[in-house]
Amino acid sequence: MVILGTDHIGREGGITLTRQQYQTPWGIVHTDDAALDEVSEALGGDEAFREELHHRGEHSIEAALIWLHHLVGERTFRILPVLCGSFRSFIDGGGSPSNGASVSAATAALRRIASRRRTLVVAAADLAHVGPAFGDRLPIDVAGRAKLAGQDQRLMGSLLQGSAEAFFEEIRAEGDQRRICGLPPIYMALSVLPRVSGEIIDYAQCPASDDGGSLVSICGMVFRSDAACPRG
Repeated sequence: MVILGTDHIGREGGITLTRQQYQTPWGIVHTDDAALDEVSEALGGDEAFREELHHRGEHSIEAALIWLHHLVGERTFRILPVLCGSFRSFIDGGGSPSNGASVSAATAALRRIASRRRTLVVAAADLAHVGPAFGDRLPIDVAGRAKLAGQDQRLMGSLLQGSAEAFFEEIRAEGDQRRICGLPPIYMALSVLPRVSGEIIDYAQCPASDDGGSLVSICGMVFRSDAACPRG
C-alpha cells in the first residue's frame, strides 16, 4: 500500500520518505522496507530523508491511515508512506511537475513497484482551503459555498479522466487561488497509476472556523484500472 500525503511545510517539489513505523489505535503499521529502498535509491539515497522529521508532525498520512487500518482490520499489510512537497514553483514558473527531478524519479520507481504486484495507492489529500482562516479577506457565505461547489465539480471532472496533467492544468489556470493543498499527492497518485477512470463517492465542505466562514472542501474518489488496457 502506497500512501501519498501532503507535506504542508515541505520543500518545493520535495519527496520525503521515512524508515520509521506509523502507529494507529489498532497497533503498529510496518513500513515496506523493500519498496522504501527502491524509491530512496531512485531519489538519491539521503535526499529522500532530508526532511524525514516532517512525518512526525504531519497529519495527512496519519489521518488517512487510521481509517485504512480500521478497514483492513487484522489482515497483515505494509505501507510506503510518502510526503509530497508543494508544487507552487510549477504553478508560478510553468512546466509540468513531471519535469521535477524528485517527482519524476519517485513516480518512475512507484510505477515499477505497482507493475510487479497488486498495489493500493491512496492520495491522502484535501481540495480547497478558503476564507479568512486561509488568508481571504471575506468569509464564505451561501453564494460563496455554491461557487466553491461549482469550481470543485469542474476540478473533480478533470480527476474523473484519470489524467494527472489535466488535473494540474485546471489548478494552474486559476493560479491555485483556492489553495488546493492536495495537488501534489493526487497528481503523484494519478501519475503512478496511468490509464484509470474515477468515480466520485462523496463531496463535502467542512467548516474550518467557529463562524463557518472558512471552509476546507474534500471528496472521496475511487480509481480503477481500465481492464481493456495493459498495465504499464
